[in-house]
Amino acid sequence: MAIFDDLDTILLMIPLQIMMVGFRLEVIVILAVVTVLLGFGWRQLAKYDMKQEWWAILLYAVAVIFVTWLVNRLFHIHIEVLLPAFVLGMVMRHKHIDTPVERKVSTGVSFLFMLLVGLSMPYFVGNGMEAFSARSAAEGGAPSILGAQPMMSWGMIAFHVLIVSVLSNIGKLVPLFFYRDRMFEERLALSVGMFTRGEVGAGIIFIALGYNIGGPALIISVLTLVLNLILTGGFVVWVKRLAIKAYGGQPQGVSSVV
Repeated sequence: MAIFDDLDTILLMIPLQIMMVGFRLEVIVILAVVTVLLGFGWRQLAKYDMKQEWWAILLYAVAVIFVTWLVNRLFHIHIEVLLPAFVLGMVMRHKHIDTPVERKVSTGVSFLFMLLVGLSMPYFVGNGMEAFSARSAAEGGAPSILGAQPMMSWGMIAFHVLIVSVLSNIGKLVPLFFYRDRMFEERLALSVGMFTRGEVGAGIIFIALGYNIGGPALIISVLTLVLNLILTGGFVVWVKRLAIKAYGGQPQGVSSVV
């Protein structure tokens, strides 16, 4: 469920590109590439036995970034790096490697990525968003309707952040209506486990910046991400308690699932 949750987020980038650049030949080519990549990933699901130590994953990431950059430079086709990275994860046969070094590297990379995304966000206070829009226009960026929206009060922004967080997390409760052979606590734990927003959510926001999307929508998106990350600890405790309630004690592997 978590994988498909990320997949639909990636697929939603296609209508976003259509809205931002129009339904042009480039978009048709992108649709074709997306279809081919996903078809390949589905047919070759978990087929390739590849090294999955932290240094190998890092090399794969560098290779994916280089290939997508090269395709963009040579063929002027803008493929978001999340899609080929997702397909690569599909075709790799999963190996569970849990060592202190792996955990430290994984945590460090995630921290560095989120830090860089945060540093890339435009300055919200004062005329920061106006400066961001002006700089984007000076660099030849396409005008953004969302970026031209008038700024809301901070109280109204906080209200929207709360509503967006509630609605997005309600959408994660879909597993409650399926897997009826499992206990309610198990299904709820699975749903709550998908509440958090991580690297994929931050990546989508960063991609939106590339389309010069700013204004209140960007601020609400970033603050919603921050709020859910702050609440991650509470979500983890909730999942653990649901698992204990379902099994009468902590089952084996609960920590790895969370």
